[in-house]
Amino acid sequence: MLDDDNPMNRSQTYVLVQCGAPEPDATILATQHGIDLSTDVDFVIPVLITSDALKYSSILSFFEVLGELSTVQATLGSSFATSPCFDDLLDQGRVVEMDNNLAPSDETYVNS
Repeated sequence: MLDDDNPMNRSQTYVLVQCGAPEPDATILATQHGIDLSTDVDFVIPVLITSDALKYSSILSFFEVLGELSTVQATLGSSFATSPCFDDLLDQGRVVEMDNNLAPSDETYVNS
């Protein structure tokens, strides 16, 4: 039984959405995750992303073009990076190299 006087006794469902991105499609949420956006979700919360960890260095150029290279904090496979600006960030210690054994697999992203 829920105690209406104590909101902590009620479980809530949140959908976190990157700032500027559209809310998730209700049909996709329902069919792929079993979530009804109109009844199962209490809050859709926009989240400002201030730092990034990149599994693939191949997308560094996009961050550079967008002027967001300084938000990259970690990467996997920096030896494949071809950006002098990114090399400077590595040399300054502002970006760290992730351990390949600790990085999530692609299956982690698909199944979560």
